[in-house]
This record gives sequence, C-alpha cells and structure tokens, in this order.
Amino acid sequence: MPSEPFDAIVVGAGQAGPAIAARCSKEGLRTAVIERGHFGGTCVNVGCVPTKTLVASARAIHVARRGGEFGFDAGAIPRRHGACQGTQGQHRRQLARPASRAGCAA
Repeated sequence: MPSEPFDAIVVGAGQAGPAIAARCSKEGLRTAVIERGHFGGTCVNVGCVPTKTLVASARAIHVARRGGEFGFDAGAIPRRHGACQGTQGQHRRQLARPASRAGCAA
C-alpha cells in the first residue's frame, strides 16, 4: 500500500471526528479520517439515534391509537419494524456525511 502525505489525520469518526476533519479540509489541509468501525460512533449507530428513532415511532403509534379520545378513528395501526429500521439508517447516514462532503479521505 503506497503511503500518501496528509496535513491532518483524524483518528476516530465518533461525534467530533467528522466535524474536525471537515474544518481541517475547509482550511485547505489534506485530511484523512481513520475509523475502524462505523462513522458516527456509538451514539449515532447503536445508542442515542436508533433509540430515539424507535421511541419517536412508538409515540406516534400510541398517539394515533388514542385518536378516539380526540374525536377521530385512525383504524388499525400495524407496527412495521422494517420501516423503523429504514428511518434509523437514514438518520445515521445523514449524521456521518460531514467529513465526506468536505472532501476528506476516509
């Protein structure tokens, strides 16, 4: 593997990594990001964001099912786990993009 010169190397693409890399790149520094797992770290990929997405989905279903208390009937509302996971994936991808949009090598 040939070596390449970089002005800045960011180790870890957790919460701060992509933002730091994007800032370095904007300043004209040739920047690389090193990440052994997924961009975004634990919070974005398996912690906060996925949990909050599931909680928001559950809350929306709960409120809709209580429509009769507010004068409407939403009918049967099935839970579609695949759709919830798709929303989680969209959120993770959006949060992991800053470094790649700024032209950083990953």
